[in-house]
This record gives sequence, structure tokens and C-alpha cells, in this order.
Amino acid sequence: MSPWELALAAGSALAGCLCVAAWFARPLDRRPASEGPEQELAAVVPQIVIAIADAPRAQRQREADRSAYVEFLVRVEAAFRAPGSAAPLAERRAVGAALDIIRLVAPTDVVEAAQHLAALARADHRASSQDVEHARTAFLDVARSALLIPEPPVSVA
Repeated sequence: MSPWELALAAGSALAGCLCVAAWFARPLDRRPASEGPEQELAAVVPQIVIAIADAPRAQRQREADRSAYVEFLVRVEAAFRAPGSAAPLAERRAVGAALDIIRLVAPTDVVEAAQHLAALARADHRASSQDVEHARTAFLDVARSALLIPEPPVSVA
């Protein structure tokens, strides 16, 4: 082989190697690094970690709320069961104190239902049993929905 042919063969081999190396070195995804799936995952992970860390605190809060709701119902029942035509002053005060706790810890819809039930309990037994049962059921429904575990909002764009 002549030196020119040898140089041409070596140059072709070198150019081929460079083309193959460049082909394998190119990025597979031409999107910017900030839009990759790793970045999306990195944005979601802190939300998941916070939700997991907050779970015990949220559970304790739900238990405290549940206790307040039960205490309120116990006080209301005692006011309705009081002998005579009117609930004694102590029973009405107990209902008021339990209602104040509900006002502190409960969402608005629970507070409204509790206020209606408390008004019936303090109304000197003028409310019909059907009204009382309807108010109690309404309170229980909104209290149960307030105690449900909310699903954490996780959005992956």
C-alpha cells in the first residue's frame, strides 16, 4: 500500500471512531435538565415526606376533635334527659362549655350544626323529638365528614 492510501485508511478509521463516539455520547433526551422526570420526582418527594411526617400529628388532632364531639354529645344528651320541664342551669352551662370547645376546634359546618343542637337542648324541652333527632343526625353527619382523613394533594405536572 502506498503511503497515501495508508493515510487515507487511517483518516477514515479515525473519522469513523469519532462519529461512533459522538453518537453514543449524545443525550438521549433533548429536553432541558429542569424538565426531566428526576426533577418532577424531586419536586414531589418533599411533599410526600411532609405528609408522612404530619400523619401522627394529624391523627392526634383528629382524636382530640373526636373527643370534643363526643363530650358535646354527652352534655347535650344529659340536658335532654334532665328531669322536669327545663334543663337545669348546670346542664345548660355544661352544654355551653362543650359548645365553646367545638367552636375552637371544629370547622364552620360542624359549629353550625352543634349550635343548632345546643339551642334545642337549651330550649326548655319545647323542641319535638323529631327536630332533636334531625339536629343530632345532622351534627353526626358533619362531624364524621370532618374527621375523615383527607387525601394529600399530590400533583405531578
